[in-house]
Amino acid sequence: MKFIGFLIAFNYALTGFAQNIDNFEKANTFYVSGDYTSAIKLYEDILEKGFHSSEIYFNLANSYYKLNKIGPSVYNYEKALLLSPNDYDTFKNLNFAKKMITTKVDEIPLSGSQELLNYLTYMFSLNQWAVLCILLMLLFVSMFVLYYLSFSTFKKRLFFIFAGVSILLTISSFGIAYNKFQKMNTEQFGIVYAPKVNVKLDPKSKSETIFSISEGNKIQIIKSSKSSWAKIRLCDGRVGWISKDSFKLL
Repeated sequence: MKFIGFLIAFNYALTGFAQNIDNFEKANTFYVSGDYTSAIKLYEDILEKGFHSSEIYFNLANSYYKLNKIGPSVYNYEKALLLSPNDYDTFKNLNFAKKMITTKVDEIPLSGSQELLNYLTYMFSLNQWAVLCILLMLLFVSMFVLYYLSFSTFKKRLFFIFAGVSILLTISSFGIAYNKFQKMNTEQFGIVYAPKVNVKLDPKSKSETIFSISEGNKIQIIKSSKSSWAKIRLCDGRVGWISKDSFKLL
């Protein structure tokens, strides 16, 4: 009975996968023909069924961009980059979408070391960093074994150097992967969807408005109240409260 249940579940998953591939191709056809609304509907339907890929988010973002919907466009480009951090086309199109933002927020300049760490952290996805750590560890083990088995002084010295470099790279990669893991579990970001949002001093609608932000801006959520308010931080360091209905979590 369990085996039959497994076969039914497997067949259902296979059928769903085939159907989503078909919908993806249909959505691409709609996009090419200029029917962006129909393309969006199909892309969103695929995502709602639990099938996620950088290609789907990228094409969905392009569709929203064609309709001048800044918030959804930036949001989906950001989602695509989470899955494929090194995709040049996604990064380029995201920058195009950001140019449509009415009120832009300037980032605080980082130090050279911070900028390098951020670059390395977001160079690969967490899974890619994990694979790299494993490969480097295997390289270290291989070099150590060759060092141990070698009788030549020159080869021993050479394998020892390679083993030392590989273990340093392994430790560094693990540190970067751990830093990325910590960021993913402690930092929460969102994209503003409302055309204009008044950022409040306190989580109250009658509170003083300290500044405003527009659709498409990326925000960091640093605190969420039990009500409908969230405390946010912008990339320029400003902090305030906005309604949870005005943004969408990444």
